[in-house]
Amino acid sequence: PENQKAVPSPRFGHSAAVHGHQMFVFGGMNKVASNELYVLDLETHRWSLLNCHYPPPRRFGSDIMIRGGTLILVGGLYEKDAPLN
Repeated sequence: PENQKAVPSPRFGHSAAVHGHQMFVFGGMNKVASNELYVLDLETHRWSLLNCHYPPPRRFGSDIMIRGGTLILVGGLYEKDAPLN
């Protein structure tokens, strides 16, 4: 990708969903849990870091889906063995 500043760091336990020509990637874990939301344009292969006005708590192992144009985040862990409702 050309936009190297917005490329997500290596992580595991992130969640992803595709809507049209965009792939959304949320959260995950590297050294600590993340609440970053990235979008990859699948046509241009450019990443963007989205700014959320009210971001959810950091988490990994969650799930996201897109329904009716709304991104929905479900579950996950803040740290090992600390589930989020």
